[in-house]
Amino acid sequence: MADLSIIKPLLKERGIKIKDFCDDLGLTEQGFAKLIRANSTKIETLELIAQKLNVPVSIFFTKNQEAEILTNMHCVEVPIVPVYAYASFLHGHDDTEYMDSLPTMSVILDRKYGKDGFLIFEVKGNSMDDGTNRSLLDGDKILVKELDSDCCRTKLKTDDGFFVIIHRTDGVVVKQIVEHKVEEGIICCHSINPSPQYHDFEIDLREVSRIFKVAAIVGRRFK
Repeated sequence: MADLSIIKPLLKERGIKIKDFCDDLGLTEQGFAKLIRANSTKIETLELIAQKLNVPVSIFFTKNQEAEILTNMHCVEVPIVPVYAYASFLHGHDDTEYMDSLPTMSVILDRKYGKDGFLIFEVKGNSMDDGTNRSLLDGDKILVKELDSDCCRTKLKTDDGFFVIIHRTDGVVVKQIVEHKVEEGIICCHSINPSPQYHDFEIDLREVSRIFKVAAIVGRRFK
């Protein structure tokens, strides 16, 4: 089990206010306090905390615990698709040479998920920001896992999480899928930002080249 009690002293040492740190992590202060009390969190959240504090994840574990975790985890260099590369990615994502030219980020992944099919996208805009801790903020780096090419032949699980959809003409689309009309080959996309400027819309899956499921936020800028 991780020792999360050291987080507050690390924040104090660095002069970081708990509220600012929680905002940067996408947590409420109540959620953060609960995390500390429970002394437990997902490995992805722990990685983000370590990244923000500029410390290794191992600082939260004893040597034996660290060894056990490292046995089940591995570090993978995952290609990043920044906002400026959205247009080129649309035409180059099937090109090995192009993919090799993208910047990368080291991410610790569970070995059971393998290494293939992961990418990191930089979020553009505020359409997926509803002010809660589930929001994807402008500039966030999100780790995604590609869905199987046959996934749309049966009904997609649309009741949890967000997706990155690669549309053949509209490019990279980050949205929640709220309905999948299997027979018509249509998905309904939704922005969680309640502003009236963000409308639901439908996408014909024949115009989609790839779909990814968002797995975690792996980078967020301090405001």
